Amino acid sequence: MPESKMVTFDLGADKKIEVSWAAAGKGSLLESNLFEEYQKNEQPEDTEARGLYNAAVNGMESLLLACATAGVDIDTREFRESVQTAFDAITNKYEF
Repeated sequence: MPESKMVTFDLGADKKIEVSWAAAGKGSLLESNLFEEYQKNEQPEDTEARGLYNAAVNGMESLLLACATAGVDIDTREFRESVQTAFDAITNKYEF
C-alpha cells in the first residue's frame, strides 16, 4: 500500500495550502483558500489585478503539487520559506 503524505502551508491572514499525495504517483490533491473571487461593481483595474493574482497563485500551486508528486521534500524549512516568499511576492505585486 502506498504511503500517503500531507503538508499544510500556513501563509498568514488565514490563507492556507494543503497538499496530499501518495507515493508512486497514485494520486494527489491540492486544496487552498488563496483564490480571490471577483467582486460585484469593482473597478476594472481591480478586476485585472485580481485575475493576475489568481493566475500567479494557480502557477505557484501547480508547481508545488508537481514538486510533491515528483518526490521533492516540500516539508523542509527552506521549501516552506520559499513558498511563503513566493506568496508574499504575489500579494505585494497584485493589490486590489
